[in-house]
Order: sequence, then C-alpha cells, then structure tokens
Amino acid sequence: SFDNEATQLMRYPGKGQVAQPGFVNSKYVEGQLVMFDKHFSFVWIPTKHHVLFRRPTPEQTLRLLRDTIAQEDEVENMRAHLTRCFDMDMTDSLARLHALRGKQEPLRRISLNSELQEDGMPL
Repeated sequence: SFDNEATQLMRYPGKGQVAQPGFVNSKYVEGQLVMFDKHFSFVWIPTKHHVLFRRPTPEQTLRLLRDTIAQEDEVENMRAHLTRCFDMDMTDSLARLHALRGKQEPLRRISLNSELQEDGMPL
C-alpha cells in the first residue's frame, strides 16, 4: 500500500541500461531511482518505462546473502589461519600442535543455507 498523502518522493538520478530485443545495441540512458515506503522503482526517462520492486525485509536480505557472506567468511578464516601459521616459529608451531591434539582449532564461521537445512533450522 502506498502513502496517498505523500506529495514528494525521494529521487536519485542515474543511468539505466536499455537494449533492443536479443540485447542488441545496448546503451545507458538517463533514469531515476524513486524511493517509496516499502518499494522502489527505476524509471528510464527517454522511454518512460519503469519497474517496481518491493524492498526485502532484513531477514530476507540475510537469508539471500548468507551463502555469499559464509563464503567470504571462510576465505577470511583461511587468510587469518595462514597468517598465524607464518607468524609462528617451529617451537610455537609444535607447542600448538601438541595442545590441539585430538581437538579442532576453533574458527568463527557463518553456516551456509544448506548446512542450516541439514540441521533442521528454519531459513
């Protein structure tokens, strides 16, 4: 539902891509991003076409980004682990190996959507 009493909408100038069928002769033309309460729209000014989107909830955004964030987190964990390994000398490395014998090194990690589903967690 839109606010019928709204007289001004937030607008941001930009460029939108247009093309002929088959994505032939693509080019960028003037446009505007128009913000509503729970929606936003992009208007291509020369053609007067627009597309209306509904803003995702924070929960939907997290669900959609979870796998991307988890993969980035995994890379960051690997980077941090390698940095710790290169910063150790042989004595520190052997002491750490002995202290962790039979245990996994604890790593901060965001679960993938598929892992949450396997554990029966709601998405």
